[in-house]
Amino acid sequence: MTTYAIVIDGSMAQIGVFSFTPNPPWVVVPDGSGVGDEWDGTTRTPAPDPGPQARLRLSVREFREQFTMAEKQAIYTAAKANVDLEIFLDDLRSVEFVDLDFPQTVASVQTLETAGLLASGRAAEILAGIVE
Repeated sequence: MTTYAIVIDGSMAQIGVFSFTPNPPWVVVPDGSGVGDEWDGTTRTPAPDPGPQARLRLSVREFREQFTMAEKQAIYTAAKANVDLEIFLDDLRSVEFVDLDFPQTVASVQTLETAGLLASGRAAEILAGIVE
């Protein structure tokens, strides 16, 4: 079995291990090659390790844990006089998960910061997700 890749702009876009010789654009590459590795026709350069990836889908509990107690107190106090904020909290009660890249979630959390219920920069921290 031989390792082959489709190389686009010097980067391995697809990898396959075949017992036959596939047609071009497949080219032979060293065993252990992976998608994203660089290939100039003779030398393989491994793709950089992207490091830990943030998880953007949180349970409601995990999402709520991203806020400090003081932030929660400020949000709940403000919700008593702000229908839009109350709707946001009700929406949280109606879902099983919160997708941090969902446009409504992004807008809602950014609005909390704009309204002064979160410190500057906190919306970005919260929306960045959880790195495990």
